[in-house]
Amino acid sequence: MKRHRPATAAALVAILLLHAVGVRAGELGDFEKGLESHHDDDVSSQRRSYEDSDSDTADCSTFFECLFASSWWMWLVVPGAMVAAAPLTLYQAEHREAGDPALPFVRVDDTYQRLIHGNVNGYSARAEAGFGPAAVVFEWLRYWEHGPTDRMDAWSAAALYRVSTDPRYSLGVSAGYRRFDRERDHEGFELGTPLALYAWDPVGFEFEPRWSWFAGNVVQDYRGGIALHLPFVTVRPGYRLLRVDRLTLDGPEIDVALLW
Repeated sequence: MKRHRPATAAALVAILLLHAVGVRAGELGDFEKGLESHHDDDVSSQRRSYEDSDSDTADCSTFFECLFASSWWMWLVVPGAMVAAAPLTLYQAEHREAGDPALPFVRVDDTYQRLIHGNVNGYSARAEAGFGPAAVVFEWLRYWEHGPTDRMDAWSAAALYRVSTDPRYSLGVSAGYRRFDRERDHEGFELGTPLALYAWDPVGFEFEPRWSWFAGNVVQDYRGGIALHLPFVTVRPGYRLLRVDRLTLDGPEIDVALLW
């Protein structure tokens, strides 16, 4: 009987290791389930917690919805100001120096990301092209996971309205299409509000929040970082977070952009 103890111990160790890997794996599968499932109970409990407070935002179900509800006037003032700034934006586009980061004619980004949860890596390629306030944006994003081997792709295409009355900043609003592919395809509508500040040449700040809707579920996508800008090149170490309900894919990233 003693002769079998080493084999039995080895089998137990193997089972424990496999179990440990299984606990940490499956991040992409869990994220896809978040795209498909409805969390009515969670939303109801969140809604009740806000209704218990004596505020003007008692009808919202998440922090961001409450923030937008309490700042409803911004959705009237800001779009009007952005439309009014179109002539100045055109002037900036006509007089900008080639390679400046604000209002690029063409910008192509390559980004690598290492997620902090599980054994997942990410890569994205983004392209932006336009003149003055009008532009289009495309992005392809892939996450791949080891143990178990898995991957998930995402595509997006959007129209982008840009404002820049000064070469040291730019602000935009995008609207378009987004899709996630893993075991099934998930298609939805997307909004974004990219912001960039280049007031401390050659150091700046870039931030791009985006929201997309899939069968009643909202995917929040936030990315940004400190940008080091050289003529025709921008390097941005930063962070990216994708969230649906309580499931997140997030981690540090490094972005290298070529622009004209």
